[in-house]
Amino acid sequence: MRKRTTRPHLRLLLVTALSVAVIWGFAGEAPIVGRAAPGRLAAVDPGFGSSAFEPFVFLHFGDPQLGRADLGAEAARFARAVREANALEPAFVIIAGDFTETGTFGQQYTFERILKRLTVPVVLVAGNHDTFDRRSRAAYRSAFGPEWYTVVYRNCAFLCLNSELPRRSVFREAADRQTAFAEAALAEAAAAGRTHRFVVQHHPPFNRTGLDTMPAGGGSAPYTRRVLALARRCGAPTFLCGHRHTNEVIRSADGALTIYVTSGTAEARGRDRGDYRYRVFRVYADRIEQIAVRLDAPMAVKRRACRLARRPSGTPPPDGFVDLDEVEARGQPPG
Repeated sequence: MRKRTTRPHLRLLLVTALSVAVIWGFAGEAPIVGRAAPGRLAAVDPGFGSSAFEPFVFLHFGDPQLGRADLGAEAARFARAVREANALEPAFVIIAGDFTETGTFGQQYTFERILKRLTVPVVLVAGNHDTFDRRSRAAYRSAFGPEWYTVVYRNCAFLCLNSELPRRSVFREAADRQTAFAEAALAEAAAAGRTHRFVVQHHPPFNRTGLDTMPAGGGSAPYTRRVLALARRCGAPTFLCGHRHTNEVIRSADGALTIYVTSGTAEARGRDRGDYRYRVFRVYADRIEQIAVRLDAPMAVKRRACRLARRPSGTPPPDGFVDLDEVEARGQPPG
């Protein structure tokens, strides 16, 4: 009697189906802020919402941009960052856009597969590689929720924006609605007396070279000026960004605004090539402390960075917390 065998392509299909079931059915799913039911966060941590301030820690990831150079290596680095976030247990993780290079099925599947392993809440904003036409915008909203929204955590407000919208004339109407939302949200945060106010968007609004990373074409310069004026007026001096694939702290010439740019786990540029990092922010009532930790640094260093300190106001952070290797410069907002 001839032995029955399973055809190779059927075996492959069965293994793939089982793998998908394991990944999507059993992996812990992080609550995504801004989805249809953002109140899901309240079930994760009572601190989400308009509660009284308490010190907390959050992480800031730069661009994963899976598929930029080497999908396998980039996925491995992003997966490591996610594993470390789970171990460090911050209040939440911010991912500042450009999840994939071109949004192909393989890139998107890989990103979402790894993202679902994250067991802490995640705050997402879109980048220019995520929302470049109407179809990609629709796909983004379907997968991740609104393109602009506000998160309030322990009386701190995080205004999340899609900075790609004003760069493209086809999105002008959406950009105008987003700007109106930003004006109302920042005014509301100021009126509510939020302890700290952050603006989270993919593109830095200005850089240290004086070349605006949101160029004048597409109507983005007026948008940039309005957002910067709003940030100054409403007391939202801190921008959390990606896009440049570098590790930089950029301050406005008058010192009123600070932009934190993180290289992320995609291929870095220039002097930061091969220097993969994410930021640890420690938020106190009277100050914000941060460091861009190397992905290959020992976990002991990262755990120490995430430890909230008990010390008098105005005293310096412990030795080693301030990253002296990071580029820090002063830039000029577009006039």
